Amino acid sequence: MRRAMTGRRGGARIGTTRLRAWALALALAGASLPGSAAALDLSQWVPGLRVTPFLTQRVEYNSNVFQVPTGVQSDVIFWTTPGVVGDYTFGNYTLSLGYRAEIQNYLELTSQNFVNHVGALQFLAEFPRLTVTVRNDFIRTNEPPISELSGPIASNTNVLAPEAEYRLTSRLSLGANVGWTHVDYQDPAAEVIDRDEYQVGLTAFWRLFTKGDVRVDVAYRRAHFKQDSTRDVDYYLLTAGLRGDITDKIASTFRIGLQVRDAKSGQSGFSGLAFSGDLVYRPRATTTITLTAQRSTVDSAFGDEPFYVTTGGGIAVRQEVWRRVSVEARIAGGINEYPGIEVVNGVSGRRKDGFLTAGLNVEYQPREWLLLGVEYRHNFRRSTFQIFEFDQDRVIGKATVIF
Repeated sequence: MRRAMTGRRGGARIGTTRLRAWALALALAGASLPGSAAALDLSQWVPGLRVTPFLTQRVEYNSNVFQVPTGVQSDVIFWTTPGVVGDYTFGNYTLSLGYRAEIQNYLELTSQNFVNHVGALQFLAEFPRLTVTVRNDFIRTNEPPISELSGPIASNTNVLAPEAEYRLTSRLSLGANVGWTHVDYQDPAAEVIDRDEYQVGLTAFWRLFTKGDVRVDVAYRRAHFKQDSTRDVDYYLLTAGLRGDITDKIASTFRIGLQVRDAKSGQSGFSGLAFSGDLVYRPRATTTITLTAQRSTVDSAFGDEPFYVTTGGGIAVRQEVWRRVSVEARIAGGINEYPGIEVVNGVSGRRKDGFLTAGLNVEYQPREWLLLGVEYRHNFRRSTFQIFEFDQDRVIGKATVIF
């Protein structure tokens, strides 16, 4: 079974991986796919070519579409998601392309109808000592990409991320990466954080485990804001972490270290602990437990605040209860803390938000080419300022077909 990510009104690197796994994880964004046996193997005509078309249909009840504390509006939303994932391997090279569209049709709030687009392109070159990856991801979505924002808000994000890793010895490897991120919001309330980010980084990997490394990363990132250059900021990051399979049952992408936010024009800066990533524990073949954690600064569109510090984590437990039926329960939450004092509706204070998401997902795969599911999610946010609080329930039924 392969899983994927989601897109949403109003960021972390992925290491070099085999292309098929990357394409499904990034390009399908929100669809769960049956096993790869349904993929179209076209190698008879084009050696090394595999293509997987798919279609997901889902219906959702959303109790609070705009994520507001009062004047709540609910609706039923129909999502139609066609997409395709393909990869082409020739010699030491692999080229992958993934695309999906999410066509949203609201039953009553038809002005909110929207089409999300998610595309991913990657070129991978693998040699005995050198691995080179060039990846580009594009997401156009109406779901909030950061926890500060709420309700449908359209945004475009493009990430270009070339990276290389060279193995010096059987244990020691060195890596380098550069990156460009373009963020463009379509809502005036969030356009203040439209920006371009440029990043360079170096990494050292020491193979401490059979399939895993200890890693040390040094990175520099500069953010340039379109509307107000006085918000421009430099970031410096030093982290250490674990990559890959630590044991036969534990895998990691976790990193922890120090982040420095060097603000310009007299704005608030930051220097402190930063971490991100997950630990995946598989005590048996039918059980997967995933722990996630994150702490970082995030650019803010609230008042005169240039950023907030978000700290959070979560746990997800996936269990195959019997053949072709699996259940996943998850809960995640955190706190957003702002450095400055603001006045909202006559109330003065430093904004502090607490947020939580909990859910249960049941999936049934009656055929290799068919996946059925039902999911419940509950979200809420509590804040220093009541205007930013909300509760939301979502009930989703879905079916995915692989052609």
